Amino acid sequence: MHTTTAFAYTLAALILTGCVDDQEAGDEIDDSFISDGKEDAFGVSDGSAEAIGVLALVDEASQAELDVDVGLSSRAAVAILRHRQGEDRVLGTNDDDRIESLAELDAISYVGPVAFEKLLSFATAHGYVPAPLPPASADPFSDRYCSSGDPLMTGADAGARFAPGATKATLTDHLGWALRTRSCNAVSGCSAWTRSDGMRAFKIGSTSYQIGSIVMPTTGRADLGITGTGTSARPYIDIDSNPVAWQRGTDTTWHGAAPLVTRCEFPDSQIGATWCTRTFIGGSTVHVAPPYNVSNLNSLGNLVGGIRHHCLQLRASGDHMGAQFELAVYARY
Repeated sequence: MHTTTAFAYTLAALILTGCVDDQEAGDEIDDSFISDGKEDAFGVSDGSAEAIGVLALVDEASQAELDVDVGLSSRAAVAILRHRQGEDRVLGTNDDDRIESLAELDAISYVGPVAFEKLLSFATAHGYVPAPLPPASADPFSDRYCSSGDPLMTGADAGARFAPGATKATLTDHLGWALRTRSCNAVSGCSAWTRSDGMRAFKIGSTSYQIGSIVMPTTGRADLGITGTGTSARPYIDIDSNPVAWQRGTDTTWHGAAPLVTRCEFPDSQIGATWCTRTFIGGSTVHVAPPYNVSNLNSLGNLVGGIRHHCLQLRASGDHMGAQFELAVYARY
């Protein structure tokens, strides 16, 4: 009899101890890992690789994985799952609520410093934290001029930059232009790229070609505009350089200046690492001469690249008889 009673007390004590340990190992209902609006949990802030990893973990893991594998208290695991389920308490329905920021995660009951430390440790050890992005390059021709972490601008993003009712908005007035060239052959390959201040050009006259040179612009601007009206309205980007000067050639009347301009559309609401219309010298009949692109009249070729939230980089390239060129239009804003 005494043995049975002792066993019952021991079992009850173990159960009680387990419950207490579970509560003590976790956070209280209102514990926070964010103080005064600033993320101070182990130096992690929204947008960092660590934050991306933690948010991916809490949005993908099951309740059992959060509880057993990550080691959260059962109360924190349940609270995270219920937040994701939405009001109907079912995953995979229209009211699901993804956890999209550290502040949103911090607002969930029983998720405080203890839970966050475990989430961060598990996310780091199990591949949820993406590799750090390489630093951006100062070279406007580099594929790393714009950070890959800076998302591409969509039509909706562009629309948000307009004042109510406005049809124009400045994206940047510190646009840069650069040109580089190199020579290539089948035997020795290609020389190093060299930056160029301009290019040879020609103008079609009544009887002969007139040879001169185009001085590349060094600055310009990119403006957002709206085409169409009502429900058919959509944004676009106009890119303009400061005037491009060309020198007179065999015809002494050939002189003046005109801007290089291009327009970028938002097909399917995405400016994607896509294209812009041809860059051309506005209001002139000047063509770019060999070794540059002469197949498109008044054209330096299509600009391709990306217009991002905080960075723009578009490039055009071409070659003729072993000579190659590349044009870059770029800005950070």
